[in-house]
Amino acid sequence: MREACRSFHPTYPWEAPLSRVCVDLPGNGDMCHRLVEYLAIGCCVVRPAPKTRLHVPLADGINTKYGRDDPSDLVGTCANLSSDPTKSARIGIAAREYYDRFLRTDQLAGYYVDRCASILSWRDSG
Repeated sequence: MREACRSFHPTYPWEAPLSRVCVDLPGNGDMCHRLVEYLAIGCCVVRPAPKTRLHVPLADGINTKYGRDDPSDLVGTCANLSSDPTKSARIGIAAREYYDRFLRTDQLAGYYVDRCASILSWRDSG
């Protein structure tokens, strides 16, 4: 089993499921599709805490593992999770459950319809 997945490598969609820990570093923005893909396949994701919030926030140590904004603790965090397969598997399972519950297209569509209806009803009542 590979111990870490380099998300910038073009083969990451095939390496990620085989990895105990996947690193998601911000690129041009705070979040990108890699995070959602890692959650969907149940990876234990290590990344800096995002400044962008999802509609249901991720929980540090539950469905992802946050490091510092700078990469100073990245190696240590990954090493700790790699050496604890039970913990990394638990985070990966919770990541997949988070995706299934909140990020699948039908779940997001329902969220957006609900938000739009809420905003439109608020405007109509005011």
